[in-house]
Amino acid sequence: SVVGQNLVMYAYQEGVTGMTKSAVLRVDPDTKRISFQERPQVVHQGETPYVNAISLAAYPMQPQTVVYYETKGIGKAHICDLSSAGKTQNCKDISIVGRPLLDIKGLALGMSRVLFVMSDSKGVPYFEEVFTNEEMPR
Repeated sequence: SVVGQNLVMYAYQEGVTGMTKSAVLRVDPDTKRISFQERPQVVHQGETPYVNAISLAAYPMQPQTVVYYETKGIGKAHICDLSSAGKTQNCKDISIVGRPLLDIKGLALGMSRVLFVMSDSKGVPYFEEVFTNEEMPR
């Protein structure tokens, strides 16, 4: 997920440890080489059936990153502010859905909002709008 000029966030699950991690990477615009802007950070310990990342360029608010995953049948979002140095900070975890899912997609709506569209194991569709910043009006 693109999180800033020449910056991307990558979220993944380690196969051996089962830990979900995210890293901010810098892409050199001239050489196209990739390096760590921020080393991998643990988002969640334990396996998850899915993991994905979304960026919120929340101008005039501070940019944010959202990594979403499932743990023990509950969909979670790991939300962090992105500093001007391209580092995650002030991270928090919130629940987005209280049931195991078959599929989920997240879409940045802007102004600190994310729309999650999902279906459960029976194929029943759901959606949830999440405000990533408590100061935003609902």
